[in-house]
Amino acid sequence: MSLFRKNKDTPYTEQHLEQAEELIKSARVYATGTFISWIDECPQLQAVTDSNLLAFWDYLITIACIGTAFAEIVDTVPEKDQPRICYAIQKKLNDWNSDSYDAMTNFLLYAKKLIDKGVELPDAIGSWVWVNIEKHELSNLELKELASSLRLVRAVGLPIMITFHNWCKQK
Repeated sequence: MSLFRKNKDTPYTEQHLEQAEELIKSARVYATGTFISWIDECPQLQAVTDSNLLAFWDYLITIACIGTAFAEIVDTVPEKDQPRICYAIQKKLNDWNSDSYDAMTNFLLYAKKLIDKGVELPDAIGSWVWVNIEKHELSNLELKELASSLRLVRAVGLPIMITFHNWCKQK
């Protein structure tokens, strides 16, 4: 018996781990790469940088991207693979940042609650980001006012939804 033999109880395969890693990397690249274009579109977002919250913003955007893709697994991944890709994403999220899986779960619960109340998906996504910015200890009055802007909520949520919609199906 080989010590390196794959355990049949492993909840995911190497392929699932690679797919999860690709999702997390894609979300992180997206988060760090889109802020400048968002500032061009919405100059008020400079307040995020001025408040020293850019790293936190990138983290929130990353989580929202991953959560958006994760939420659609049930509709885009064959049923037999759904638990495996979910466990793989959980593992890779925890490898990246020990709080990130809990943050993604929080994102999913928050978005579902809003959607159940009739809020559109892009607004639920963007709202979660802004609510967390607003609650941060470094947040200020300007950021709290920005968080209440439906235009900025949608400006954040819509591109995330478009980019990460059916992400697992596309890969």
